[in-house]
Formats: sequence, C-alpha cells, structure tokens
Amino acid sequence: MSNRRWLWGFLALMLLVGPLLVGVAASPCDDFGDPILLSPYQIERVSYLDEVLAWGETEDELLERLGTMIAEPPPTSLGEGYARAEEAGQLQARMEAHELPQAPPAYASLQGQMEALHDLALASVEALLAYYGDGSGEHLNEARNGFAEARQGLDDLLTGVEALRPRPCREVWRRGG
Repeated sequence: MSNRRWLWGFLALMLLVGPLLVGVAASPCDDFGDPILLSPYQIERVSYLDEVLAWGETEDELLERLGTMIAEPPPTSLGEGYARAEEAGQLQARMEAHELPQAPPAYASLQGQMEALHDLALASVEALLAYYGDGSGEHLNEARNGFAEARQGLDDLLTGVEALRPRPCREVWRRGG
C-alpha cells in the first residue's frame, strides 16, 4: 500500500513539475540568459520574425537571379536582347508577387525598411529592362547600383532580424556549462 501511495505521489509531482521543466528547457531567453515567459505578444513577435526570415530567403533568391542577369555580357543580337528582356520581365513579375509579411505595430519601422529594399530591387529590375530596351549604359549602371544597395541592405536586415530572434535557453546552458 505504501508503494502505491508513493507511486501516485510521484506521478502527481511529475504532472506538476514536468511541464514546467519542458517549458524552461524550450522557451527563448532574454539577454541575460533567463527564460522568457511566452505571452501572446511574444509568440506574435517570434512568428513575425520567422516570417521575415522566410521572406528574406525568397528575396535573396530573387536578388541572386537579378545579380546574375546584371553580370551577363551585353546581348549580341536583337533576339538575345528580347529573350533577356522577357526573362527580366518574368523576374519583375515574381518580385511584384512576392508580398511582405504583415507586421505587428511594434515592427512598423522594420516593415518600412523591407518595403524600401523591395522597391529598390524592383527599381533595379526596371532599370535592367530599360537597358535591354535602349542599350543605355546609364540604365545598366542604375541597375547595378540599385542591386548592390538592395543586396547589402537585405544582408544587413536579415542579420539584424536573426539577432532579434530569441534563442532557446538550452543552447545557452549547453555553451555555458
């Protein structure tokens, strides 16, 4: 009888303490390494930052394609110019269809930076299309400069967003121990 009571007591204790231990081990940490209680605000914040990182990966792929197109030598024939212009038009359509995640009010500034980067990338594609249309070196330079700014801005933005994301405490405990 005594063993059965002890077993029930142990199970009751595990039901009370178990979820707490799992929560502490899996919850994100603040700057001091202490666990952050997950509130609806915190969950919204973390999920938005995850959406921004996913958006950034796709934007990075689109910029990578733009960079490849800008680095290509000038078209040698009219047909090649039309083919490249069509490819640039398809890239522009993909960029225009690539929507930004909806930001919570606390991240309105970040949303503005993302919109500016996206608009800069679109302007670079438009300049590339203008270059294919008239062969002007000025348009090509505009596309190159816009691409370089968008690439650097996106890299900086993604580095900053990655730093804002909380890390699980268990990683901190593993490194510190």
